[in-house]
Amino acid sequence: MRFRSPDNILSEMEMLVRRFPDLSSINLEIETIGASVHWAIALCDALAAFNATRKRPIVFGANLAVTTPLLQREAQLLALLEAFKRANLLRLRVGLESGSPRIRKEILNRPPYSNDELVRFSELAREHGIDLSLYIMIGVPTETPKEAIGTSAVARALNPAEIDPAIYYPYPGTKLFEMSARMHLIDPRQIGYTAERSRVYLKLKNFPRWKVFLEYILMHWRVFHGRRNAIAILRTMISRTLACIPDLQIAVIRSVHNLQNRRAS
Repeated sequence: MRFRSPDNILSEMEMLVRRFPDLSSINLEIETIGASVHWAIALCDALAAFNATRKRPIVFGANLAVTTPLLQREAQLLALLEAFKRANLLRLRVGLESGSPRIRKEILNRPPYSNDELVRFSELAREHGIDLSLYIMIGVPTETPKEAIGTSAVARALNPAEIDPAIYYPYPGTKLFEMSARMHLIDPRQIGYTAERSRVYLKLKNFPRWKVFLEYILMHWRVFHGRRNAIAILRTMISRTLACIPDLQIAVIRSVHNLQNRRAS
C-alpha cells in the first residue's frame, strides 16, 4: 500500500482553501483510513494543526473499514477515534454491505466483523461526535428476502446519519459476475449500464426482482422511520424509485426546476 505524507496532503489542502475560500468540508478519498493507524493518527494531528489556523474549521470525511482486528484493539481504536475528533474528521463511511454474516463471508468475501461489533463501533463513534454513513448492497447472489430485511434491521441498529444502498450490479470481469453467470442468474448478453445499482439485473430463485426493488426502496423507511420527518423519507424513496428510470428522473428534475424559476420570477 502507498501512503501520502501528511505534509504532502496538507500542501494540497492549503492550495484548495486559497482557491476556494468558502470551502467548508473535504472528503479524504481513501479505501480505508484505518489501514495504518499510526499514519492515520499522524495525519489527524496535521489536520488538527491546519484547522487551528482557520476561523472556520474544515469538516473532514473518510472511508473506514471496520474489522474485528481493529475493534479488538480497543485502546488503539479509542486513540484513533480521539484523533478523528481532534482533526474534525466527523463523517465516516462504513461498509455494512449486508447484515447477513453468511452473505458477507460466502458471497461478498468481506473482512471479518460481526453485527454486534458494528453496533458497538457506532456507539463509540457517536460518543466522539462522529456520524456514520453506511454502504449497503441488496440483491446479491443467493440472498433471501429475510436476509435483506435483516440488513435493514442491522442498519437501523447502527443508527447512521445516512445510508447509501445499492442494488447489486454484476460487473463483467468480477468473481461475482462469474458466479451469477454460472448460477444462470443473468444473461451476460443483456447486461447493460442503464441505472446500474438502481435496477435489478439478477433473477434470483427465491427473491423475485420486484421484491428486491421493493426492499431497496423501503430500506430508507425501515432504517429511519420514527427518527426522521416522514415526508423527507418519502421524498428520498421517490427519488430512489425515479433513479431506475434516468430519463424520467431528469424530466422530473427539470420540471421542478422550471416551476421554482417561475415562482421566483
